Amino acid sequence: MVSLTGKLTEGQVPELHLERPCRNIVLRCESKSICGNPDAVVCCRTKKSGKVVASVRKSTAQCGKGTACGASLGVYSTFDACAPSGTCAQETTTTTTPTVTTTTTSTVTTTTIPPLGCGAARAAFEAGLPVPTPVTPERYVVQLVNESDTLLLVGAIAAHRAGEPPFPVLPREGTWEIGPRSVLTVDIPEEWEGTTGAGSLTPVFWPRTGCRYDIAHDIAQCETGQCGGFYDCSKHNQTAAGPKALFESVINDPVNHNWSGPDVSVVDGVNLNMDVQPLGPRTEHMPAESHWLDHPLVKCGGDQRDYLWCPPRRFQLRRSDLAMFIAGSEGGDDVVGCFSNCGLYKYPVEPDDTCNYDPATDLRCYYWRTFCATFPLNGPFPYDVGCPDNGMCAQRGACWNPCAPAQGMCRTCMHEPAAGPACCALSAFNKQPNCPPDQCTFPYTPQTPQNQPPFGLCSDVTAATGDPDACIGDDTFHYVMPYGLVWPNDPETFFTDAHALRIIIQPGGTALPITPSGPPPLCRRLPASYGYPQASSPVGCGPNKGVFASALPFPTTWACDVTGASIPPGVLCRW
Repeated sequence: MVSLTGKLTEGQVPELHLERPCRNIVLRCESKSICGNPDAVVCCRTKKSGKVVASVRKSTAQCGKGTACGASLGVYSTFDACAPSGTCAQETTTTTTPTVTTTTTSTVTTTTIPPLGCGAARAAFEAGLPVPTPVTPERYVVQLVNESDTLLLVGAIAAHRAGEPPFPVLPREGTWEIGPRSVLTVDIPEEWEGTTGAGSLTPVFWPRTGCRYDIAHDIAQCETGQCGGFYDCSKHNQTAAGPKALFESVINDPVNHNWSGPDVSVVDGVNLNMDVQPLGPRTEHMPAESHWLDHPLVKCGGDQRDYLWCPPRRFQLRRSDLAMFIAGSEGGDDVVGCFSNCGLYKYPVEPDDTCNYDPATDLRCYYWRTFCATFPLNGPFPYDVGCPDNGMCAQRGACWNPCAPAQGMCRTCMHEPAAGPACCALSAFNKQPNCPPDQCTFPYTPQTPQNQPPFGLCSDVTAATGDPDACIGDDTFHYVMPYGLVWPNDPETFFTDAHALRIIIQPGGTALPITPSGPPPLCRRLPASYGYPQASSPVGCGPNKGVFASALPFPTTWACDVTGASIPPGVLCRW
């Protein structure tokens, strides 16, 4: 990987080219920094004399008896990583600070805890977690673990097999709230197993951030992971739009050894990173299976929302972009989600699939259909048709032959059965060429043509528009999530025979802010700009008040009686 400093000093960014005196200073600083390498740490060690020395190491393991401090704590160099005690500078004592804001009904006590990190503290935390047991040996169970420092909600759908009704679930704990360093346990009902084939709905879980919610009224308004306006997504079988990480898996797949096939999908983008671990029996390593789940899917401590991996401003979703953000309050520039290539152009509502693909006519349609692999249901079909080369594929598709040389005609094209084995297919679009195989995993090679189509480049798509920043690059996501499912056909589904799975939300924590969740504010506590006196008057909402309203700055009319079935744009508040 070429470092950002290297690009600057070598003149790859002309407007920031440095003269030699400054160049030397910057390079000396870079040698004492872990910026650009999330696996590296600053090792803090106290000498016998009591002096604390700091040095850069390639991994936590190389720190030995010292204290490993990394980017997950918000420290990046030997200048700021170590405290006088020899611990990490961010490892401060837990404090409780009462604060009063305009969005609450009373004084709120906020407890600040440092990120968990990726070293001994995290290992001890996870070792102390209970290992859930399925209700019977043949059934399955999922444990969700929140390694962030913030109260979250969890969303789930009501999965079901083809021809069967949706089947909602509720954690053993009786709530979808998950506190910092806490767990939820969900027993997988038999109705959620074997969800293969058309008409099935596969189990899905996701984190929800920045929620204003009321459990008794089953209402919630969230910055990310919103499912309609409901608190209980599974009860109402509602999924979420916008950037969010999803755990999804066929459980007990009858056509694949009765294994389960989990993945972490970020096709729409990321709000918080997630990982999956198999627990208990049946987790033995299977070297013959390349996609066996026996390793992390994401880098501990990584956060896709970081500006290094989510460049300002187009692909960032900020709090102030949302109508639920209280005008004039702090934190408007906080990034709550990072869009993927597909996620950006389908948000907030997907275009019609018959939109004009010509970039000169409809740019959004061009990007959406290219990155999300969408097309009219009745054709013409850009994929699974025969091709001699990439130039014959519509929507920037790749002409892909997945057959080994000795296999001959190993497949035909779905929409052109007489053609094959080379068919047009969606591919990844990377920002940089030559993505390393430990970052862009399971790449196409002449020896492994079946893995996936050859990588495309962002420039293949943006050359027609003259806007190189219109593509974030699937390789950018894969740097933080090397085994995440980043684009619609990404070959990042894994297999396990374990009957207990652990879903880890934000592994190792993060130094970036996550908006806390809590009850909706009282409407009268909103800033004066919202015009509460006018909204509550007889000529405003008056007798039409419900329990909750959706407030917008005056003179815009408020929604007077809001329920979970529909929350209009605005700030959810309680009358």
